[in-house]
Amino acid sequence: MPLVNEIPGLRRTETGRVGAAIDGGEKSYYRITELYFADQATLQSGFGSDEGKATAADYRKIAPPGSRMFVVPVDD
Repeated sequence: MPLVNEIPGLRRTETGRVGAAIDGGEKSYYRITELYFADQATLQSGFGSDEGKATAADYRKIAPPGSRMFVVPVDD
């Protein structure tokens, strides 16, 4: 993930393949990658940078159809 690691303000990343759906249903996703930022403003600034824009453009090229990005604030 060389592009992702260059996003300004990025604190850490975690990634992994979805192993199974606990309820036995269909696995809707193949892989999940989590990007951690200090706050919403830092996330927006990071993805507004040249590195963030390049990462988003690369995602659109390599992600399978139906892939999605979510913003999920972590509960304290």
